[in-house]
Amino acid sequence: LLTCACASTAPSATAAPTPIFFPRHDVSGALPDALLSGTLVHDDGCLLVESDGLRWLPVWPADFEPGVINLRPVVLAPDRTLLVETGEGLILSGAGHEGAEQYAAVVDLIGQDVPEPCRVGRYWLVGSAEPD
Repeated sequence: LLTCACASTAPSATAAPTPIFFPRHDVSGALPDALLSGTLVHDDGCLLVESDGLRWLPVWPADFEPGVINLRPVVLAPDRTLLVETGEGLILSGAGHEGAEQYAAVVDLIGQDVPEPCRVGRYWLVGSAEPD
């Protein structure tokens, strides 16, 4: 008689990561050089910048990418190096747009609808970004 004392090796189930909404633009030429300094936050699939208690949805240049490192959403620079992790500070140059009337302009710019959780009423057209 042969018996086996075996432990189950079935993989444990993990939740699939929430997709990250990462709108991008392909605006060429110089953008305004206003500055937004804040913290990158991830909330309900949205990468936002929180500054002075307000949240902004960045619209990134086309050559920036979202990523995940150690299960944390991050932003990768054009050379694919880490720019900033969620919870860290960053400084964005560009232009801010506020109000419901700006929503249609953002949709035209990015070519898609903004998911409901990401509609914070403030949008930042990013020209450049650096860690703070």
